Amino acid sequence: MMKKRILLLLGTVIVLSAQVAMGQVAKVTLSHYGQLTMYNAEELQSAINASVAGDTIFLNEGSFSGGITIPKAISLIGAGENTIINGNVNITASGTFTARMLDALNIQGSISGGSSTGLVIRKCKFYGFSCGSLVDAVIDRCYCYGSNSYINLNFNIKNMQVVNSVVRQLRYYASNVGDVTFVNCNILSFNTSDNVKATFLNCIVRNYYTQRDSYFSYCKLYQDNGTNTMQNCQTGSFSWSDTYNYSTSMLGTDGTVIGIKGGTTPFTLVPNNPKVINYNLNVDAANKKLTVNVSVTAN
Repeated sequence: MMKKRILLLLGTVIVLSAQVAMGQVAKVTLSHYGQLTMYNAEELQSAINASVAGDTIFLNEGSFSGGITIPKAISLIGAGENTIINGNVNITASGTFTARMLDALNIQGSISGGSSTGLVIRKCKFYGFSCGSLVDAVIDRCYCYGSNSYINLNFNIKNMQVVNSVVRQLRYYASNVGDVTFVNCNILSFNTSDNVKATFLNCIVRNYYTQRDSYFSYCKLYQDNGTNTMQNCQTGSFSWSDTYNYSTSMLGTDGTVIGIKGGTTPFTLVPNNPKVINYNLNVDAANKKLTVNVSVTAN
């Protein structure tokens, strides 16, 4: 199984490398049980429509049509910050997911997370996130950015984790939001007047005004309004001009610095997929032979 997955991934890398070599950028590659189908950048929704649960869609660097809907348990994997989806991503798939759904994408819009179990969003940039009923969801090393960016939470969420992520604004539009844990996150502000009852571990929180009944452990906060449980936290005035780069020497529960630069998975938007570091494409027209030599490295 591992050998098959490696060969499939290398095959995809070879196809994408050939596209670059021929000047064809911003392509969509649908992988279905080892069979690869190519689409143009504006045909991303068509590739999604043609997929079945368990398929993977690869996007190389470039700009792709947004306003897409994902009704199936597939994986949409980009090449990092330069893989740009111009618009919102609406996830309507339900059931239990066994693989990450969004990875290494720069979404110039918001994500609607729908209702499901096991949703994973990793190493993505986006303007906003909202959802219905989520169980065991993970937002991992993501950057929710922009002057009006946000993550919306509600009382239908169970056992959700936000890990090593940059969040400009948290919003809560329902009372008694619970079962959400933030670990090693940089959070600029809260926007809520409800009883949230979330857990914050090893986080840096710049501004919060009406956050109530939550648990903070080894966090750095601007202030304590007196209705939260605080353990080994630092409070007091501090400022930052860049949520992305702010850091502190304060250590967390695991002995690493608190905030996005600590923990077992420090923040990065560099994709996990192998990146092409060198390639050579030789065409032998006389013998109808194509030779592709590709060097890749895993990040």
